Amino acid sequence: ISTNGAGIVTLSVGRSLVGKVLGHGGCTMRDLRASSGAEIDLIKDLEGNGTITISGKPANVAKAQASIREMLGDAALATSSNSSAASAASTTAAPAPSVRAPPEAEEVVTVP
Repeated sequence: ISTNGAGIVTLSVGRSLVGKVLGHGGCTMRDLRASSGAEIDLIKDLEGNGTITISGKPANVAKAQASIREMLGDAALATSSNSSAASAASTTAAPAPSVRAPPEAEEVVTVP
């Protein structure tokens, strides 16, 4: 998880779980947006791994993040943090920083 302190959280998910986040025809992502009030976007890299960006009011972002964690399980999400508060709250070792693929190596998944 990466946070910038301004109501934006980034989660990384493996390719086997990207479809679970999207849902059939994007229905799961639309439901997550509606129930949380947050904006949720998913970008897939060439290997099919996903980066989920959640933005909006901090309470809405937290609700969306909790829903995704509940749906996928904490172990399925790659976590890292740039926030000292989040680092203090974390009891697990921080994984290596994620490397973002160049824009030409990404597929943006837009769900209306």
